[in-house]
Amino acid sequence: MSKVYIDLHIHSQDSNNTGSTISNHSDLQMLQKLVSNHVRVACFADHDNLFIDSYNRRNKIIEQNGYNLTLLPGCEINLFNGSKSAQAILVFKPDQDLIKIKKMVNKNKLTYRDVFTKFSEFDFMIFPHTGKGKDIINPNELNQCYITGFDSSNPKSRNLKKAMQLYPWVSDVYFSDVHNWNKYPFDNNNYRTAIEWDENLNNANSIYEYLKKTFSDKTKIYKY
Repeated sequence: MSKVYIDLHIHSQDSNNTGSTISNHSDLQMLQKLVSNHVRVACFADHDNLFIDSYNRRNKIIEQNGYNLTLLPGCEINLFNGSKSAQAILVFKPDQDLIKIKKMVNKNKLTYRDVFTKFSEFDFMIFPHTGKGKDIINPNELNQCYITGFDSSNPKSRNLKKAMQLYPWVSDVYFSDVHNWNKYPFDNNNYRTAIEWDENLNNANSIYEYLKKTFSDKTKIYKY
């Protein structure tokens, strides 16, 4: 079975609204970067909002150019552990009420468990920061909660090692978290994640379902 790169944590200038500094690249330029670096599935996980208009606009560009690239809707949210901050990536199944989700996403900090209460009616994947910036959430807080993968940039991180000891069935994944697209794919990460791929997948919903299932099997996840 073939393998493809996936990158479910990338940023656009939409994140500038929350204080981030993202390089000035157009939608077309960012999509071309993904395609030229052999990314098959990506998610613009901008901060504190689900930017539906941007998501739809980029999908039109992909269709117009015939790119072999699938985008999934998602965002980066704030978590808290007492007085300390943490973050996680949420990736949603595309055929849901994205407008309703957008209205629920904001800057308010949630506990990890709160996420599942707030978004209980929706199908999503969640990747808490673990072994990278703002990963201060205590791995013990994830007990009996769904974890799609640990979003990391440092495989030697003490927090990541602790999390993987507690939850050995969960994969560590390495998304770019790109802010400077001139450096893509190695802006904020020295590693990339690839998965085994089914060439028969032909739409965003089936690809989402395939990814969610694949993340439950660590033998199908690869770090490069």
